[in-house]
Order: sequence, then structure tokens, then C-alpha cells
Amino acid sequence: MLSERSQSNNQQFRTSTPGQSELFSEGFGLHWIGKKETQQLVDHSSTHSLKRISGIGIDEERTNNLFIEGDNLKVLQTLQETYHEQIDLIYIDPPYNTGKNFIYDDNFEETMKRYLQRCGITNDNQRCKHTHMSGRIHTNWLNMMYSRLLLAYKMLASDGVIVIHIDEKEESNLELLLFEIFGEENRIGKLIWDKRNPKGDASKVAYQHEVIYVFAKKITNYRNRVVLKRTKENVEQVLNKAKRLYAQIGKTMIPEDLKQLAKKYNLPKELLDKHKRIVDMSIVNELFQQWLNRQVEFSEGLKAYKYIDEYGKVYRPVSMAWPNKKKAPDQYFVPLIHPITGRTCAIPKRGWRNPPETMKRLLDEQQILFGCDEKTIPNRKYYLEEHMLENIPSILRYGASDDAFFAKIGLSFDNPKPYPFSKQLIQYFTHSDALVMDFFAGSGTTAHAVYEANKGDNGTRKYILVERQEAIKGQKYASIASLAQERIRRSIELLNESDQNEEQQDRGFKVYQLE
Repeated sequence: MLSERSQSNNQQFRTSTPGQSELFSEGFGLHWIGKKETQQLVDHSSTHSLKRISGIGIDEERTNNLFIEGDNLKVLQTLQETYHEQIDLIYIDPPYNTGKNFIYDDNFEETMKRYLQRCGITNDNQRCKHTHMSGRIHTNWLNMMYSRLLLAYKMLASDGVIVIHIDEKEESNLELLLFEIFGEENRIGKLIWDKRNPKGDASKVAYQHEVIYVFAKKITNYRNRVVLKRTKENVEQVLNKAKRLYAQIGKTMIPEDLKQLAKKYNLPKELLDKHKRIVDMSIVNELFQQWLNRQVEFSEGLKAYKYIDEYGKVYRPVSMAWPNKKKAPDQYFVPLIHPITGRTCAIPKRGWRNPPETMKRLLDEQQILFGCDEKTIPNRKYYLEEHMLENIPSILRYGASDDAFFAKIGLSFDNPKPYPFSKQLIQYFTHSDALVMDFFAGSGTTAHAVYEANKGDNGTRKYILVERQEAIKGQKYASIASLAQERIRRSIELLNESDQNEEQQDRGFKVYQLE
């Protein structure tokens, strides 16, 4: 679906040069041979239907999860009426453009001779051929993607979002496609997935990343539905360590460095007993900070939360000084009384950051950190448990693969997405009862990730997966679709073995075929 702005631009600037009108349209945007026919194809009504295939799925009578076998373009056309503006998240990892023929037969894959004729390139115009030979490779991929994205747009809910993986070959073209269909103003972000494993031609830059585009149907609606935050990495590990250390207060312990010396030199236990200490808050904080300093993978921002207070809460001190260059209003200079000395504490030169009523509330809630005496300007306590969320960063680092998982379940598949990473993305960009669609289902990673996401936050997400019945060599399964279904079945089995919550969660799927 094109915006009115895009449609008028195309009509206004379309050139009438014979043989080149499609390729050389003026105006900002992405133009290629076959674009017009692709738009017309999308407008065709479906002549297909879906047939239920019983006995393949799991918990078929109760489940709301669907696996549809068939060409995804035809399936999307068939689902248009039933799922118009019903999908909350479209999450796809389309085939990357390797220059090989696509298995998606939309009747737009052209020979080079036919492509050059449509571009108006003849034997007398050899200098243009090189550019257009490259253009043909992109054209076939663009025609395949454009039709599916136009249909996907119609199926997205008004507060829905689309998340798409892509590599460097079509990254820029895909972005322009998404600008045209969704509008640049609805771009939520461009994520870099650092896979930590450089690959590529040794004579060129070795790519170790993929790009993930995130676009909303209408960004104002999406922001009202989903909070774009994630839990800070390693937060739970920090809180659990603090909890264990705090529980040691009042007990006796031998310093860790002495333990190591005793072990190294085989010192007698009686000698160590003389150095036992009763654990108090100072020892707890000393041990906590030593442990934090050893965690090289932790961010510096997380390491700033290096104190444990008398209630066992992890915090960091934050200045309460007025942040602007000009001094604060007079009411921002109300003094604080030191709880031990009873004297007035020093005040920041430009005043406090907060008004008196806020300062009183912070004092009542014991969120103000006083120094050893009144000469130290008090700080505010920022508790880690109250600041566990952060904005989703533009670079996501995840270097693991699903190879070990596939070996565990006795299946093989080339280059599957790691389901824990897909689970993260699904949790980032959906609410807990979202309907998720993946019409390039591949090995069924999205289904597995939805189950895992629901397990993680007790959600009720549902999915629709679409995959062709494409034959695969060297497998006992006849098609990618049947292999994906087996992967989903085994994923469900493993989940149910490790988690007894299967009765409450929808861990099933039913299968339909396109007729």
C-alpha cells in the first residue's frame, strides 16, 4: 500500500521516454523494472483456500498457533480478508540475494536479454550494460520482496510493527522499500546484529553483522502500546550476588585471600581460625566491590551500582546539584540536617536539583545518602532494582548459533537463526498477547522463540508461520515445511520436560495447506 504522497510523486515525475519509463522515473524513491506489474499482482483477489491437515500438529483442537504450507505470496493474498489489520508483529528473515534464482515463482524473474530490452539497452548502447546487468540481480529480489511487503502492510494492526533481517547486499534497497511502504516517519530503528564471527571474501571487508530494520505501521499508535525498553544485561546476576553477601551479615568468615594462601601453602586450620572476622556492612561492600571489579563483561554503568545499603539494596550515589549553569530559585536552597551531627549540611553552589517537597519525600523514603559529617554534600541513592530498564541499543551482540540445539534434537538445517536471539527481539517489540507472523518460516525458529518468550514472561503470544513445501536434499524430511514442523514438535517436548507450565500455555500448532 503506497502513501498518497508516494503515489502522487510517481505520477507527477514519471517520464514518457519509450522503453525507459519504468526504470528512469524522476523523483526520490526506488525504481526498477517490474515494479508496476508487482503492484498490479498484489491487487489480484486470491483464488485459493486453506485446507486443514489433521494429525500433524500438537494439541490441534485447543491451539491458536497456525503453520501454513504453501507459497507465501499466495498465502498472504488468501489471508488478506481474515487477518486485515490483525497482526501485531511481522518478523521475517527473507532469503538474502545471492544472485541465484529464487524459488518464489511470481512470474517476474527475467532473462538478461529480456531485461536489457525493457531497459532500452541495445548493441549500440554497450556502456550501460554493466550497470543494468547488476540491476537485473537486484530487480528479481525487489519484485519478490515488494509484493510481499505490500500485502504484509495491509495485515499489520494499526499499532503493529515489522522486524526484518537483511545482509549488506540488499540493505540499502530494503530500507528504501520500507520508506515507500511504511513511511520514513514510522521507522523505529536500524539494529546492527553483531554475530562476532567475521565471514566473507578474504579480499574484501569481512562482515560479521546483519542489519535488522524495525518499522511501525503508525508509530504514534505503536508507542501507545509497547514500551521500547529492555532489562539491563547482567542485572539479575548483580542483585543475586548482593543478596547472597547480605545474608552473610553476623556470620564469621575467613578473608578470601587468606583462604587462597592457606590452600597454596597447606597452612593448618588453627592458624586460619585466628583471622576469622564477623561479617558486617563494610565487609559486605568490600567483597561486593571486589567481585564487581572482576566482572570484565559488565558495563561501567552497571558497575557504578557498587554499594549495598543497610536494607540489602544495591545502589549508586547520584549528585543532587542543580544541573543548569544559572543558579536555582531560592526555594531550592533549603538545607538538609545531618542525621548524626545534627548540623546543616553543605549545599551545592547552584542549589538542589529538586524542590523542597521532593527533597522531603526522598528523605522520608531514605533515598538520600549522607556523608560521614555535614561537610559532605548529600547525594541521592539510585537503587538498581528501580532502574533495571534501559533503551534498546542500536548494536545487539549475540554470537551463538543453534547448532548445539539442532544436534540435541537430531536435526540439521543450514544457517538457522538462534532462537534465544529471536526470543529477545520478539519480547522487545511486542506486548505479551501479540499475534506474530513469519511468512519466511525456514526451520521454524519464530515458533520456538514465541514459546520461549511466553515462558519467560508468562505471555499468551500466538503465531502464524508460512513455509513452502520445498524439497530438501540429504534429509529424511520431504520438505522444509515438514522439517520445520518436526523442529517445532521437538521444541515443545523439550519445553514441557523442563517446565511444568504446559497446561497453562499454548504449546501446540495446527497445519493448513494452500489449495
